[in-house]
Amino acid sequence: MRDAQIFLTPALNWFIVGAAALVVAVAVALSYRRLRRVLPPGLAGGFAALKIFLVIALVFCLAGPVVSMERRLKGKGVVAVLLDTSASMAVKDSLGGRSRILAALDLLGGGGDLLNSLAADYSVSLYRFDEALERLEPAAVKDLPGDLKPETAVYGALSALAGEGESEALAAVVLLSDGRETASSGSAASARELGVPVYTVGVGSDYTLTGTPNLAVLSVKSPAAAYLNNSFSLDVSVGAFNLPEGVKFGKLTLSLGGKTIAQRDFRLPESGTVGRVALEVTPDVVGFLEYTLELAPLADEEITADNVRKVYVDVREPRLRVLYVEGLLRPEYCFVRRVLSSDPDVKVTSLVRTRKDSFLLQGESPKADLSRGLPDTPEGFDEFDVIILGDVSAAAFREYQLKYLREWVEKGGGLMMLGGHDSFGAGGWRDTPLGQVLPVKMSASDPQLDSPLLLSVTASGRNHPVFKGIGEFDSAAMRKGKGALSGCTG
Repeated sequence: MRDAQIFLTPALNWFIVGAAALVVAVAVALSYRRLRRVLPPGLAGGFAALKIFLVIALVFCLAGPVVSMERRLKGKGVVAVLLDTSASMAVKDSLGGRSRILAALDLLGGGGDLLNSLAADYSVSLYRFDEALERLEPAAVKDLPGDLKPETAVYGALSALAGEGESEALAAVVLLSDGRETASSGSAASARELGVPVYTVGVGSDYTLTGTPNLAVLSVKSPAAAYLNNSFSLDVSVGAFNLPEGVKFGKLTLSLGGKTIAQRDFRLPESGTVGRVALEVTPDVVGFLEYTLELAPLADEEITADNVRKVYVDVREPRLRVLYVEGLLRPEYCFVRRVLSSDPDVKVTSLVRTRKDSFLLQGESPKADLSRGLPDTPEGFDEFDVIILGDVSAAAFREYQLKYLREWVEKGGGLMMLGGHDSFGAGGWRDTPLGQVLPVKMSASDPQLDSPLLLSVTASGRNHPVFKGIGEFDSAAMRKGKGALSGCTG
């Protein structure tokens, strides 16, 4: 149940407002005296009343009306108690050397007796949360801490609570946590969505007050999935507190099954701040992998539980399926096919045109019919992620095949066209369905260029992922002409 009240900001003196309204009414009435001679009395009075109403409405709007909604609960209001059961709650830095989770449990049902105190006036709903929110029966509290999961999604838990069926009767939220948010989703807006007070109860030590030296892995951003033999990055947030004099560097180690996978020495952030460290990882096994990320502790660091973090990544088989089509057996075909076949993450099917409507197939044999060089159906194109067209003319394919190819590209398929005597404009591609999606301007017949060419990359291009790992493309040697190409076709 909600009650509404309207306030004006700033508050107005109603005597002055009434006097002003009277003056306006008299002025409007006098202005319509002449109209009484040409209009019926009722119509003239109606116009005057309408004008007075509009003036009053304008004054009301300028006064800044504010509607205040007050929600009144029927019966007992609900207090939701949210208990953080993530891995960081296992750190033993509470009073008496207890873990944070045990200190929170003691507050709920032991010496603090918070649950019973709240139950005297409210209906209490108990929840646990880590990476997800889960309702917790009071009888199950004795089984905690149990399995503590690595992620702490405080904002996610509040957002999930807003979607609970009893949120309409919610009166308040009590949140017990060490406050270490490690999930990347959610924001403070999640708390505002509830529309009720959120009372936070912190557990654990504040390093800034105790003066205890401490390093901690605060959060790790990692992909949910990665591909075999393809590198991915871990973005690690490292906190440094009360660093001893002279300590400047730290070490991060990533291991899998006890074997070190990656290691990095890095400069620690200033004491009391948070720094970021990136680790590059290249998985060589398939499966749902549990990595262990460990931050080397300080010499006199007492609490090391927050120096370790588990990272879970689903490593999958590569799925890049490539169709490479050439119009003739030219030297480039052998080299391109060799490079593609050498990459374990690529499954390549290659075709070379031997005569009209006849292609030689090498490599992987797909289900699609490739007897005409390209698939004959839209479903056939879906068997590939990338299609490479070499020195082959548009006349080698049917019109409907090129139409299917264009639709496949528009849906997200990857297309590459290589230069050649029968590529681009010289190959008749300009006026085909595919010519509409190629990112180049073609003339009806593009000639060969025999003069030397020097390629350069724009500033934004140098930062593009496509150039990652291939060295300095726009080097000083190339600018001096040592890397110039002798010409190009297509």
